[in-house]
Amino acid sequence: MMKTVEEKLINSRTFITNVHQLANSYYISDAEAQSLLLDEILQHRLGSYNDQEIIQSLADNSSVFNWKITFAAKDVGKKISQQRRRESETVDMLKLGINDSFVINLSNVANSKGSDTARVIQLLPKLLRKKSTRDFISLTLLYGEIETRERLGITEKQFKKKIENIEAFCKRHRQRFVNLVINKEDEKFLSTAKRLSELIGFIENENYSDDLMQSIINKHKSFLNDILGAYADYPVNPKQLLKNYASQPNKEKYKLINCIYENEYYVRRRLKREATQMRTATL
Repeated sequence: MMKTVEEKLINSRTFITNVHQLANSYYISDAEAQSLLLDEILQHRLGSYNDQEIIQSLADNSSVFNWKITFAAKDVGKKISQQRRRESETVDMLKLGINDSFVINLSNVANSKGSDTARVIQLLPKLLRKKSTRDFISLTLLYGEIETRERLGITEKQFKKKIENIEAFCKRHRQRFVNLVINKEDEKFLSTAKRLSELIGFIENENYSDDLMQSIINKHKSFLNDILGAYADYPVNPKQLLKNYASQPNKEKYKLINCIYENEYYVRRRLKREATQMRTATL
């Protein structure tokens, strides 16, 4: 494609608007957003256009052509989100814990499932640096308070003090994903993260279809209604979007998809921040 055509495309109002939206939404530079959007348009959206048709569409301010640019920007945003979700092994590990509804409470060891206990013991070296603390937690989970006190030769008062120190550490560093201490706010966050993970896993499934999407919407309708209500790019008719997804304009469908991805991005960023705290903290 001739450079003059690319220049006309880059300088078009719709292209510039979408570049700025990508840069602002995904915290990237305008130059990076411009490059990503241009590649997406040329490689995936304008395959059937020749140079003259592109120039004419720009000159006519064609709505069809402008929507191709807008949808290309949506696809770029989706790809950025996908790439960012794969960046951190630590975040992947934490998400695995979320998907399994992993909750352990040191003060209620008797009700902990054996598989959960084994899981938390395996994760401890990645979450706590001090071997003595890891050993104390492992013994408590495996054998309970009395035998742990006997094995370590500590008093009841010393045992309770250790528990208090561990709980204070977990609260201070907000290690929800070890979940040695969990509160209602944490439970809500874990539930949100799990829902978003399930939704995006479905959207990216190779068997995705609008009809199947409707079944997922029906399962999570209340949750989706809540996050759409706080979304900046509010749908024209959110009730109809959730009720009859397949029949809605693509523009409205993209609003729902982007809303899910943006919420997942903020959750993932929070997970990553807390994972960094766990790696640098000492106990």
